[in-house]
Amino acid sequence: MDFDGVIMRRDGSRKPIKGARSGVDRLRRQGYEVVIHSTRALSKAGENEIRRWLTSENIPFDDVTARKVDADAYLDDKAVRFEGWMARPVPHNPTLREAWDAAMAEQMGKDSD
Repeated sequence: MDFDGVIMRRDGSRKPIKGARSGVDRLRRQGYEVVIHSTRALSKAGENEIRRWLTSENIPFDDVTARKVDADAYLDDKAVRFEGWMARPVPHNPTLREAWDAAMAEQMGKDSD
């Protein structure tokens, strides 16, 4: 799961998102391995900072990495579910929907994939 926006708030407060601790704990009790993903972990210092923060907030985890590991599911606050190149992403996001529709219209004129 993503760190910023899923575990820790993005507002600069350095506080956990409400329900993060209990939600992660529940996943681990159900047998899931919880791997925290963040580009902050590209450096060893960043990875260690995340580990210290998680530990100080009593949020359980199995690993911290900058790699996207193979998983049953990914929790990410900025994810767009991919359902194929012709599917329309995130219908509730009008800016993304308009950009996607324009790109698809342009592509339809060029491509016959």
